[in-house]
Amino acid sequence: MTICYRLYTEDVNYDAINIIVGEMFTSYTLIKGMGVWNRVKEKSVIIEIISDDSDNVLNKIRSLASTIKIVNYQEAVLITQTAIIKEII
Repeated sequence: MTICYRLYTEDVNYDAINIIVGEMFTSYTLIKGMGVWNRVKEKSVIIEIISDDSDNVLNKIRSLASTIKIVNYQEAVLITQTAIIKEII
């Protein structure tokens, strides 16, 4: 099964986030946006990683979230997982 993992974080260290994700994963997408956390609007970054479902990938995703949480001085980093059908053309 293929899973789309998304991590949601504040956009305060975009370049550092890009470097950190790039050190852990060979393929990913960074999406800039606007988020709201506890009724406070903030610039946000969504990190999207598509991979085969495995405990090893989820452990890396959790490690990535923990690292970003520290780098961004955040209370929390949200992780979501969605089963997808992928097709590369």
